[in-house]
Amino acid sequence: MATKKNNDYDFKFDDKVEKDSLIYDHDRNDTPTEEEIANMPFKERMSYRFDYRVKALLTFLAVLIAVGSCIFYLCRPVDRPHVTAIALMDGIRFTLEDEKIVRKDFLNSLKDNKSYTGTNKEKTEKFFIYNYDYNSITDNNKFTGLLEKKRFDVIACKQERFEDLISTGDVMDLTKVLTTDQLQQLQDRIIYVTTNKGETAYGILLENTVVQLRDNTTGGKEIHDAILCIPSSAYKIQEIRLFIDYFFKLN
Repeated sequence: MATKKNNDYDFKFDDKVEKDSLIYDHDRNDTPTEEEIANMPFKERMSYRFDYRVKALLTFLAVLIAVGSCIFYLCRPVDRPHVTAIALMDGIRFTLEDEKIVRKDFLNSLKDNKSYTGTNKEKTEKFFIYNYDYNSITDNNKFTGLLEKKRFDVIACKQERFEDLISTGDVMDLTKVLTTDQLQQLQDRIIYVTTNKGETAYGILLENTVVQLRDNTTGGKEIHDAILCIPSSAYKIQEIRLFIDYFFKLN
């Protein structure tokens, strides 16, 4: 038994190692046994339960919130008839300034088109731009979920994803969407792919567009190998044609 003199009072220290103490120490790194926990005073036992289990509880709540947010993101109501949307994949981006320009000018081009505003009862009032990170599992899952929900009208992606979308039947034959005049004006940029259906026009090389797209994976440098395609689930054909006219500066 050891003693220590301090201000005329003797303090006695037990020769036990701390892990055998019935008092819970917040700085301990070991885990007490169930018997040791049961023998702790009520206050210390509750402190142990809180300290050792609060992290697990907070982690569970964080996962629950993340899953809930993802479900809400996928299922949230969208006034789809009044929205035209583009998905920018694989790190393809507009600059913030160009995004504002495209959003504003495309909507203005629709307002200025009298035949469109006069005949379409569900005319587009908003232009959505969905940005997805390169090789992000979360973003890929979001994209797949929203693609199934017919949220996208056009998709900008790189070669590998373009080929994947074709293989899964998620890309539309351009000749079924674009007019003869549009196909003629874009003939030097149209990408044909040979499948079991023969040679089919599935993509448009993103060159000579109204604004230059950037590559987020290379620090925002100009991108010259991006491809525009139309998802097979797209149904806003008139808006897609008008977007192609605007974005590729067609007559």
